[in-house]
Amino acid sequence: MYLGTAFYRKCCWIAVICLCGYADGARDLVTKLLDGYQRGVRPASGFNESVDVRFRLVLNELIDVDEVSQKIETKTWLHHRWTDLRLKWNPDHYDGLQLIRIPAEKIWLPFFVLYNNADGDFTISNPRQVKIFYNGTIEWFPPAMYRSFCEIEVANFPFDTQNCTMKIGPWTRGMDLLDMVNMDGKITDHICEEPDISDYSSNGEWRLLSTGCYKHYLEYDCCVEPYVDMTYHFVIQRRPMYLLMSIMIPTMLFAALTSAVFYLPSDGAEKMTLSVSLLLTLVLFLLVIVDTIPSTANGVPLLGSYILFTMILVTLSIIITIFDLNLHYRTPSTHTMPPWLRKTFITILPRKLLRISIKLFDTHHSAADRKVDSRYVSEISGRNSAVEQSAYMKNPDSRKAMNELATVAKRFESQETATEKETEWKYVAMVLDRCLLQVFVLACTLGTVVVFAKRLIEFNYEDEKFKNATMANDIF
Repeated sequence: MYLGTAFYRKCCWIAVICLCGYADGARDLVTKLLDGYQRGVRPASGFNESVDVRFRLVLNELIDVDEVSQKIETKTWLHHRWTDLRLKWNPDHYDGLQLIRIPAEKIWLPFFVLYNNADGDFTISNPRQVKIFYNGTIEWFPPAMYRSFCEIEVANFPFDTQNCTMKIGPWTRGMDLLDMVNMDGKITDHICEEPDISDYSSNGEWRLLSTGCYKHYLEYDCCVEPYVDMTYHFVIQRRPMYLLMSIMIPTMLFAALTSAVFYLPSDGAEKMTLSVSLLLTLVLFLLVIVDTIPSTANGVPLLGSYILFTMILVTLSIIITIFDLNLHYRTPSTHTMPPWLRKTFITILPRKLLRISIKLFDTHHSAADRKVDSRYVSEISGRNSAVEQSAYMKNPDSRKAMNELATVAKRFESQETATEKETEWKYVAMVLDRCLLQVFVLACTLGTVVVFAKRLIEFNYEDEKFKNATMANDIF
């Protein structure tokens, strides 16, 4: 037991001594490498030679897409690799030490900037540390939070797909002094490596469809050699479920209620109340859409177009309802029904509508009964006139009573005629309501199909394409 404890203590002391020796070796190596090192001088072999920096963007997360400001915020890592022969050493002279880590501020760094930066620092704000290998190869992997400009296309909102870019390159050095090359070392003219998305965390609102990279060589009048940059693009697609549930489906229901206005009876005031309430609700929804899209956007959003279309239907329903109520409450003392209106809305149109034709039969039947009663009263009045003539000289009171009876009969007949005319106006208003009900149902259906059908098909196709690409990546 005692021998085991002594052996364990001996091993611990040996490990501590080795670590101390390793630390001393690394300290001596760093001191030697940085002694006289000038971080402002490029690590090039000659004055006119360019420094090739291998670069690749690593996309970690899409944090936010601000449609109003047209900005996109991303969390990235910037992978750099280059060679600095001034930081080269022999591992045998330093106990086999092949790798050291030092603060990035102590050596030359190829600071690349984000050209389309929208907020914050153009360069990397936190350089962190660099890894230096014994052969002079340096790897730098700093994190960066970028907010870049992205032109938002709102024509297909909320089924929109955006193509955002990040342009990264040197700011003060042309291609003759600093060049960006692919991380795999392959030399291409304009095609660069796509961003690394192996550690990408999916966003709840946006789906990443595809990525790409294009290398530009821009020439300026001030410089002989062109400036190089790598422009990364990200195609993202909105997940529209939240907007569908909160705005689009309620708007469709409001469009359906617009047609239901013409099914309400005209005797009450609910028709106008319902129409005005729908219009105010749609105005509120339109304000929500206006707060979501940028004021400088090109085009009208798809959902906004549908809300405007529904608002137009509601406005037309209000105007038509006013005219319909005017027809419903017309009287013979103020209006006379034209023959063409009587023929169209009492004879022709009700034959196409089964329920109204039954009511028309009842209306004509009651009107015929009233005419029979009127003729019966007239016959009685005629008989009474004969009796009155025969008994005129005998009983003056009877003559007075028969005159009053005739007056009452005429007034009753005029009231029946006026009631019949009013009933015809109400009947015309009811037929107009039923016709407009069918017209508005057809208009709402066709409008919804025309506005959304094509984009829904394209959206489902893009979604299926994304799923197939994801499955292929999982397989390979």
